[in-house]
Parts: sequence; C-alpha cells; structure tokens
Amino acid sequence: ATGFQPVASQPAEPTKRIPWLVIIYFAGCLGMLAVLVTRLTKTLARLRKLEYDTTDGMKLAFLDDNTTAYSLFNYIVIGRSTFTAEELSLLVGHEKVHVAQCHTLDNLFAEVVKVFFWFDPFAWLYARELRRIHEYIADHEMLSTNHGETYAELFFHQASGHRYGSLGNNFDHKL
Repeated sequence: ATGFQPVASQPAEPTKRIPWLVIIYFAGCLGMLAVLVTRLTKTLARLRKLEYDTTDGMKLAFLDDNTTAYSLFNYIVIGRSTFTAEELSLLVGHEKVHVAQCHTLDNLFAEVVKVFFWFDPFAWLYARELRRIHEYIADHEMLSTNHGETYAELFFHQASGHRYGSLGNNFDHKL
C-alpha cells in the first residue's frame, strides 16, 4: 500500500492575544471613576469644614467670598460677597429646589453613566443637558414666586456681572 497515510493532527495551541480594546475600555473606566471619586471626596471634605445653619432639613453655609452657589445632597453653599439680603434669599430658594428634587442623585447617575460610557459623546451630552434641565426647573420654580422680577434681575446680575443693563460693550462679556 503505497499511499497516503494521514498525519496525526495535533491540537493547535491557542494564541494568546492581548485584548487591547478591553484593556483600553477598562482603563478609561478606572480613570473616569478615579476622577469622580476624587471630585466627590474633595467636595465632601470641603463641606465638612464649613459651619452650617439648619433649615427645613437642609444645611446652609454662607461664605464671605464670591463662591458660586451650589448644592450637594442636603448641603447648600453660597458666597455672599456681592449679593443683597433679598438676592441671597432668592439664591437659597433656587438651591432648595435642587435639594428638594434630589438633583444630586440625578447628577451622580449621569456621572456613573459617563464612567461606563466615557467614549460615547452622548453620555457627556446627557450629563450636561441634565444639569441644564435642573437649572431650568429651579429657575421656573423661582420665577413663579412673587419675587419673579427680582429673580430675573438677579439672573441678569449673575450672567453679566453687573447690577443693571448697560448700553456699552464690555470686554469681559459672558455668553
């Protein structure tokens, strides 16, 4: 029998490929998670150092500087250096809307979405638009109060840095 004899085949050794896309994905997730945890930790550490007045279950801190007003969970922080007492009251009301409607939880959810979908521009747009919607909600609540005109003036002051409208052009005009 001259012929052909089958050669015993040996199982091929599995090739060890490094799944680069998986590594890049998880590295991005870890990086975004590190940024989120760092930001949250620094903010909470700053909040712990402040002195608060408690009102309606919310902790309110006034700083003697121009810190932009913000809220996180039930904490409200406002820099009062450039505001009148009435404007401060309106700012507190605005931030109370954020606290009452749990906007911090919405924002944290959006940040977690960004951790897992850091590569997707729609995750970033989602987070930005969610914050914008929260501002519209709080502004709508404040404008529907009896202080709507004063709140609108405060809104102008915040946006322009000036108390009253000017016909002149400013070098530091903010959009």
